[in-house]
Amino acid sequence: HANSRNGTTPKTVESEVGPIELDVPRDRGGSFTPRLVPKGQRRLGGLDDMIISLYAGGMTIRDIQHHLASTIGTDLSHETISNITDAVSEEVLAWQSRPLEEFYPVIYLDA
Repeated sequence: HANSRNGTTPKTVESEVGPIELDVPRDRGGSFTPRLVPKGQRRLGGLDDMIISLYAGGMTIRDIQHHLASTIGTDLSHETISNITDAVSEEVLAWQSRPLEEFYPVIYLDA
C-alpha cells in the first residue's frame, strides 16, 4: 500500500508580523518533510520576504495564495498575506511620496 496524503496538522509559527497559523500536510507514512518550515522550527525564515517580493512584482494577494499553495504546498489565509504586505505599505508610501531632486545626472529606464 503506497504512501498517501492524510490531511493536515495545524502549526503556529512566528513571523515578522506576528504569529501565523499554517496547515502542514501529512502523509500516512510520516515521510513528508515541509520545505518552508522544517519540522521543529517555529520561526519563518524568508516567507515574509518572499510574499513582499511577489506583491511588489504585481501579484495580487489571491495570486500569492495560489502561488504558495502550488509551489511550496503552504495554504496561508488572505488575512495573513494582507498583514504581511500591510507591514511594509507605510514604508512604500513614504518612499513613493518623497520629494524628488530637481536634477538627476542619469535616468535609467527599463522597458
